[in-house]
Amino acid sequence: MKTSKPLDFLLKNDNMKLCSICGEEKKLSFEHMPPQGTGNNKPVKIYGLENMTPYGGYLHEKFTKSPRGMGGFKLCEDCNNKAGSWYVNSYIDLNNQIMSAIKENLGKKDIELICKVKPLNFLKQVICLMLCADQANGQLREIINTKET
Repeated sequence: MKTSKPLDFLLKNDNMKLCSICGEEKKLSFEHMPPQGTGNNKPVKIYGLENMTPYGGYLHEKFTKSPRGMGGFKLCEDCNNKAGSWYVNSYIDLNNQIMSAIKENLGKKDIELICKVKPLNFLKQVICLMLCADQANGQLREIINTKET
């Protein structure tokens, strides 16, 4: 059993305090990744970088339990509510269409799938998810915030 302290870079990351969308330091709310409406609402074990590397010290090979699905504290309440009300339904609708098609066509060799989607809303939700996944290093937010001179 590892008893050493995890290296600081795994635990002390100022980006983890920032909202993944607005970049402000606010109280963060739980963001389901993917959205809860896609079936992401069951208990899961979450393994972070501190759990996957021996640099995690006593956290190596451990995990965090999430009783309400995969995700994390990634967005401030305002950004989470806006993204949820503006974009998430398009993502869920497309997911449900694809899942229905898979269930209806199990075992078939070839199928044609035609979906209805609001492409801009769907893509905006995907970008929100990418920003959340990038929270620890903030590279995407940095690119978005870069202004041409």
